[in-house]
Amino acid sequence: MEVFYTNLASVLNTTPELAEQLVLNYNKGDLEFFQTYFTYFPTAVFAVNNSKNSSVNMTLFVEEENIGYGGFAAIKKNRAKPFVYKTFINRYSEEKRLQFIKPIFKEAIIQTLLQSDPKNGKHICKLYKVYRVGNECVFQIEPLETTIEKYFETNPTHITKVIVKLLEIINYFKTTYGFSHNDLKLDNVMTVKQGNAVAGIKLIDFGLSSVQFDAVAIGKASKTRSDMQYLFYSLSKHLELEPNEFSNLIDTMLELPTDTPIQTYIDMLLQEQAGAEQAEAVQKKAGGFSRRNKTRKNRKFI
Repeated sequence: MEVFYTNLASVLNTTPELAEQLVLNYNKGDLEFFQTYFTYFPTAVFAVNNSKNSSVNMTLFVEEENIGYGGFAAIKKNRAKPFVYKTFINRYSEEKRLQFIKPIFKEAIIQTLLQSDPKNGKHICKLYKVYRVGNECVFQIEPLETTIEKYFETNPTHITKVIVKLLEIINYFKTTYGFSHNDLKLDNVMTVKQGNAVAGIKLIDFGLSSVQFDAVAIGKASKTRSDMQYLFYSLSKHLELEPNEFSNLIDTMLELPTDTPIQTYIDMLLQEQAGAEQAEAVQKKAGGFSRRNKTRKNRKFI
């Protein structure tokens, strides 16, 4: 874990020793504890012009319009450098500041832990630095190209290969770090617009995530939002798949118990892919193509 604590120290602008103490004491830390770490962040300010602000440690030159926005975060793009900035919007009163600041450290810890992994860290959106802009926090992260939802709209034949690789990544992180994303929808998985979409997979947005490693638990796995069920519900809902063998396989997987091993889902997808490839080869040889439609059941995810 030495590499992880060194990387976390760089992200949070502190020492590896203090980074380790942050992780070990995360669950019992009070506002003063987290506020102390907050003061370590370099100060920053956004600028849409070319004037550097000498009153802060860093001037972040950004495009005027946000490229993304949610209830608690806004995304801006650096005008010249390959960075984007995720600003956590403080909607809490001063009395409830702990509710604002503590989850930010959780997200930074989990994202840095995963990106530090020597095998699959490349599949995590990289967090470079955390700044403070006034009373709020800003993540400096790598820019990514597109969500897999948008990618699938123009590359529907690649769905199975991309999802299988995604499940292999999730399975590895779950086995290694007790990881649960807890918000594993298509919008939170990115890839490249062109080229190798499988190799380009990257997970984003770890605000609801959890890990458990070295007797330390950061966050809790959701009991109502299983990664596998939420992912396949998201796939079914957003792609509006026509009834066919693949879409009915998704329905079957949504019926599986929440504690079903991820490898089971992988095996089912690989079996479906092998069958589809074999059927396509037979149809091509016969000089025709056909698709068997089946009726899908309407499903509501809670």
